Amino acid sequence: MNRRIPLVVSLSLALASPLAAQRAPDAAPVASAQPCTASDDDSAIYSEVLQEAVLKGKSDGTRIVLYSKASAGLPPGLAGSSSSDAEDRQALLAAADVSTRNDFDAKTKLTCDLPANIGPAGRVTLVMPEEEAKLFAKSGDWKTFGQKYPNAAGFTLLSGIGFNKLRTQALVYVGNSCGLLCGSGHFVLLAKKRDKWVVQKTALLWTA
Repeated sequence: MNRRIPLVVSLSLALASPLAAQRAPDAAPVASAQPCTASDDDSAIYSEVLQEAVLKGKSDGTRIVLYSKASAGLPPGLAGSSSSDAEDRQALLAAADVSTRNDFDAKTKLTCDLPANIGPAGRVTLVMPEEEAKLFAKSGDWKTFGQKYPNAAGFTLLSGIGFNKLRTQALVYVGNSCGLLCGSGHFVLLAKKRDKWVVQKTALLWTA
């Protein structure tokens, strides 16, 4: 997927503020789980993220076309973007535990398979790398995608999930592109309350 423009979702770079100093000195990001080991919470977290950042406000017939691998890049075919409101981003990251941010940084370096049972049920289609390459073989050409997925919100990417040490907080990046200059990317911070994952904060990272 070398057509993808690298996105600065690494928190050490995204912070660019005194918040960066909150990470322990000389502490490299270390994932809290073995690489690509899925947790029982992954599907529930991803489902909440998609509902909040992609489907919110859209009709019930809107579908999610989701890249099957965890990613930290912009969706393919996106020519350019503008940066987010730094205040919202800083507020979200300030609410995230240091261990959550460190784990997120580690997880974004992995390209794990996403779980197959991400909801909403019946509205999510996983696209494998081979199909993604065919859909966007010509940079900026969305005709093939639109013909195959006419009811899609766009082409969506999800990052790996960063957890705190107690696994009661989660941080995810979601990017959705609906055309050459159409789309957005968000950080989503969630908390586990009474065994259910709920969205605490969202922050817009880019829009086009």
